[in-house]
Amino acid sequence: MIVSDVLKDVRILLAEDNVDLLEVLADGLEMFGAQTLRAQNGQEGLNLLSSHQVDVIISDVRMPVMDGREFLRALKNLNIAFPPFLFLTGFTDLTPEVAVAEGAAGMFYKPIRVEKLAQTAASILAERRKKQGK
Repeated sequence: MIVSDVLKDVRILLAEDNVDLLEVLADGLEMFGAQTLRAQNGQEGLNLLSSHQVDVIISDVRMPVMDGREFLRALKNLNIAFPPFLFLTGFTDLTPEVAVAEGAAGMFYKPIRVEKLAQTAASILAERRKKQGK
């Protein structure tokens, strides 16, 4: 699988309160062909989702206003299909097992290499497309 082929024109919503990290992640994913939407908390992410369709959501766990877990719960409470949701965290208070049990497709610990994030997003999307017969 060639990551840039899978991510070409894919829209990824990034929710991260550290503006510098948000920019690094967005720029890195865009180098793989993805389009990015940027939010500094879960509420901004929800607001963006009301007017944009996305293929993947990548969210920090700890953020002001609405954290990542609240963001995921809010999406689930809407009772709509939502794209794969990946968590990023610099802390150990959420385990990958709990994140998946709560509805996330996966979780990464910071610092994260953009290449690893892009590869995982591409793998998830490729598998989803395969299941849908596309």
